[in-house]
Amino acid sequence: MSTVEEPKEKILRVFRKYGEEGQASLIEVFGKEYFALPRWEDITTLDLAFAAVGLSQTDPRFTSGTADDIAYQTLKLVIVPSMNRDIKIDYEDEDQKKWWPVFYLNKPGFRFHRSGCGVVRTGMTGGSRLAFADQGRSDHAAKYFTQIFQDFYCEPVKQDKYEDLQF
Repeated sequence: MSTVEEPKEKILRVFRKYGEEGQASLIEVFGKEYFALPRWEDITTLDLAFAAVGLSQTDPRFTSGTADDIAYQTLKLVIVPSMNRDIKIDYEDEDQKKWWPVFYLNKPGFRFHRSGCGVVRTGMTGGSRLAFADQGRSDHAAKYFTQIFQDFYCEPVKQDKYEDLQF
């Protein structure tokens, strides 16, 4: 279909900024399937997550700073929005559950344990801006983006330093 040699992420960013007329032109060139966003269940790589939110992995927010700073920006601006994109987390709605993954850090290493939920809650297992809309999204993000969560929550440490800490 396309003979234009541009990175897909850049084309998707431009697509999102165009109005209906501009989008129609791009669809004519690339095809409707090219611009279809993956379902949250299909987002299993950073490339797909970045494409889903229309951001570039080369953006300085994701390339400079400490590992935990970069991980936080990636979680806040890419992972969580790519999972929740069709659901708005309403922090004033006391009946809406907010989900977050819970991890263990002990001799076997940093690993996903389960997802927890609360109505209005912020703690060291997450933060209000890192909440997922349901358990499935939280579990999915933890499964495929464990290293990013680890970079956010943990400083590099020797495995034998911790016995059974739960995050």
